[in-house]
Amino acid sequence: MVHRTALDQLGNAPPIRVSYTLPSILSFQDDNAHRYVPNADNSIAHSLPVLHLPASKEKPLARTVNGSSFPKIRYSANSQQCTRPMPPEDLQPQHLRPVNALALDVRSSGTRLFSAGVDGLVCVWDLDYQNMTATPRLNSKFRPHRSWIWDMKYCSHLSTVLTCSSDCTIKAWNVDTAHSALELGTHRDYVKALAPSNASDWVASGSLDHHLCLWDLREGRKKPMWQIRTPSSIYSVASNHSGSVIATAGLDGVVHGWDPRMRDSAFELVGHEDLIRTMIMSSDGTRVISGSSDSTVRLWSTNERRCMHTYTHHNSSVWKLYSDDENMSTFYSGDRDGFLCKVYLDPSGHAENDQCIVLAHEAQDNSVHGSGITSIVAYQDKFVWTSNSLSPTFRCWQDTSDLNIFKSSQVNLHDSAVFNLFNSNAPNYRPNQTELPLVASEATPLSSQPMREVFGYHGILRGTMLNDRMHALTIDSGGVVVLWNVFHGSCIGTFNVNDLFAAAMSNKCTSAWQPQHSPSSTLEFVQYLIEGEGCVIPWCSLDTSDGRLTITIDQSNLWSSSMYLDELHELLGNPPTIRWTEDRVILGVCVLRNLFKNLLLSESEMRRDIKDGQLMLLNWMKRLNTSPEALMHMPISQLPNPPGPNPAPNQHFHAILTEMTGSNSAKGKESLSTSIPESPLMHDIVRFLHEMTNKQALNTEEQVASQSSDSGNTFFGSFRRNASKRKTQNASYTVSKDEEAPQDYLGELASLLSGSWREKSPLTGIPKIQFSDTTSIQISRVDRENGRQVMLYHGTVGSTGTDAPLLELLAPLWLLSVVLSPEVVQKDAPLIKVVLLKWTPSQAAQETSSSSNLELDQLPTESTSLTAPRNIRVGRIAQYVKQSLLSMGIQIPDSGENLADIPIEILCNGYLVPPRYTMAQCQTFCWKNATPGMVRLRYRRKQLL
Repeated sequence: MVHRTALDQLGNAPPIRVSYTLPSILSFQDDNAHRYVPNADNSIAHSLPVLHLPASKEKPLARTVNGSSFPKIRYSANSQQCTRPMPPEDLQPQHLRPVNALALDVRSSGTRLFSAGVDGLVCVWDLDYQNMTATPRLNSKFRPHRSWIWDMKYCSHLSTVLTCSSDCTIKAWNVDTAHSALELGTHRDYVKALAPSNASDWVASGSLDHHLCLWDLREGRKKPMWQIRTPSSIYSVASNHSGSVIATAGLDGVVHGWDPRMRDSAFELVGHEDLIRTMIMSSDGTRVISGSSDSTVRLWSTNERRCMHTYTHHNSSVWKLYSDDENMSTFYSGDRDGFLCKVYLDPSGHAENDQCIVLAHEAQDNSVHGSGITSIVAYQDKFVWTSNSLSPTFRCWQDTSDLNIFKSSQVNLHDSAVFNLFNSNAPNYRPNQTELPLVASEATPLSSQPMREVFGYHGILRGTMLNDRMHALTIDSGGVVVLWNVFHGSCIGTFNVNDLFAAAMSNKCTSAWQPQHSPSSTLEFVQYLIEGEGCVIPWCSLDTSDGRLTITIDQSNLWSSSMYLDELHELLGNPPTIRWTEDRVILGVCVLRNLFKNLLLSESEMRRDIKDGQLMLLNWMKRLNTSPEALMHMPISQLPNPPGPNPAPNQHFHAILTEMTGSNSAKGKESLSTSIPESPLMHDIVRFLHEMTNKQALNTEEQVASQSSDSGNTFFGSFRRNASKRKTQNASYTVSKDEEAPQDYLGELASLLSGSWREKSPLTGIPKIQFSDTTSIQISRVDRENGRQVMLYHGTVGSTGTDAPLLELLAPLWLLSVVLSPEVVQKDAPLIKVVLLKWTPSQAAQETSSSSNLELDQLPTESTSLTAPRNIRVGRIAQYVKQSLLSMGIQIPDSGENLADIPIEILCNGYLVPPRYTMAQCQTFCWKNATPGMVRLRYRRKQLL
């Protein structure tokens, strides 16, 4: 099924999802034993409760189940809630996941450092030009991607940051002027590397989809200037200054050269024995240096098509190379074990005189185990910034230009056989290098501690839902396991560290075990210990790719998961009820209506005097006699019936759109260095409004003929695709298959916007959830070509009211129907075959002879087999047994109306199950698929206590 939005009338409409992000858990560097949640204005942080794990999986003496869906946790008696002031914004850690890329912009007017992380975040840090080793101050931050950023480059002449990501996109961001990222283009797989050409104003991108693409930085085109298929997946790209030579390298271990002018291959450099992860090229394109997983660094001559020298100073995979010298007379290398080296090449070309020094060792938490270096930037032999693969913190190290005074930190770049050759044939050979170690791990790093550190928070690594579909477990990079209530959008607490270690030891882990080193297995055994006996169909999915916990809902599983209202009442923290009912609630519907509550209230206010279903933007254009462009810039407070509660006096939709990540890049030619901020969504919305007004004008006579006095359906009924040239005589015409979808959609949207929600609120009968106004909401679609998520809307719970006119265009029809329609569609639960048999004492080994009076008569054959929904409660089965026995003339005491009091017990596979247990729970926890597709139950009289 196609889930369309109004803007999808301009193109195809893939499936659309809704996500909301729970508040981040923060840890302060001076107090790592605790975790905090900031309040709405980010001024005070509240500590989280400490939770205890059960010592082991409890095994009851009797063969029974308790029927509780609650996680089995206990609050610590010693933990006390406390608050503490949050540090200023510029001092707060920012990244939640490791930093993959760094870039430096050095200028006397203002020097900046850029960091891009696995969490999809780009931060801009101000550096003191006079003292660039001083602690950076946060200038701004921006999240252009929803997934890992693999590479980032800064083009100084355009003041533009370029990023590429696992979401298959390449984006550009003007750090001086733009409020949103321009999407340069997309690949069909992860984009791993970028290489800008400053002289040619284009950037090359390399992807795992085996394609090298060139994108124009001056124009917002959706297609590459040039692309070519490479022999293998690309992990690294390099270019010379003029852009006349491009090199790619990757999985096949070969450096491939390309000439973009001739649009053909230029050279191939063969020699590495494994994946090439990193590469740099000289300004003139005559030399290339590559680093490989085979632990070597090779210097190549592109003119001679040969390897000039191989460096073996690393004994693990080389992850990053960097040089700030146009001729690459010096370069930096970083490996998987965290060793940062600086190599000096002999100016005369004698490789035997090249020198190497170990500057630093990136280690996690001051341990001896290194962290792979993912990025390097340096400045004038004064300092080097590095980031690593395990921490969101990045560091500044001392650099040097004089190697001769740091003998203990130097490394011999040649083995003994090469030394003997040089000693006899090379007059310039320096024999004192024979005393030096051959690999970086055997040398003493120049700096044992960094000069400066920019700290990050511990971000979430993994998440898993419990089987009640209300709670989730997460683990962050600091090893802290957190329990969440995803339905309520809140954090319950963090688990005691000692309990985690005790549980790990009982699982035969070693004494060196750390929870963050094996996050999946840690969550697995914690889930095993605390999980209750819930059995609810999935209604959402978890995403932790940006270091936060994001809950995603789509239409495919929205209606599948329901829960009994009394059980939900108890799960939300209310006291348990003795009396229970059969009323159920759809979990996803309940969450969505509470998330978009302000949208519903705003629609009610905007449409208090309007009876038709016309989009509010079109209605305002007509009433104010203005253009789409003018309407987008008009203050919201000046509209006839402004949306949202008390909008800011000068706030307008264009300002709102600049904060959203649009579904398409800006159309037409637009320089990235323009001083006028542009919104990617602005172009689509204005174009849509122009098209709607033109259609309305062209079909005026047709609308008048078919228009009713109280409905705006005719306007939407007159809509056609641009390609359609047909003329119709009335609203009930026959359309082609291509026209049918948009025609039906717009008619349904008009009917919905003028529907019954005006008289009966969709919030009636829905449990109220107090989501914070700052809770982030995203609406995204899935690109069918490469599976990436494209953002349609990004706002908060508090902003959905003001954004209501835009959500009429951006939200899918199924979401608007859920939020605005008071009806709830109850989806039929899957059926299961139930066989009813009487209980006899001989079938329970632990029963005594005194229990024989519990036995009841066998039901007639026609009553022993029935088909029931999986979500029916056992109490209903007991009621059915009671009625069947009464019809046989067997006396059963009257239990009243409460099903929990029926004097009949039900057993499944020997387990005594409580009346509130569902058949799904019986099948999962008692029957355990002994015979798939059916469950055998036994009944008896209830034992008197």
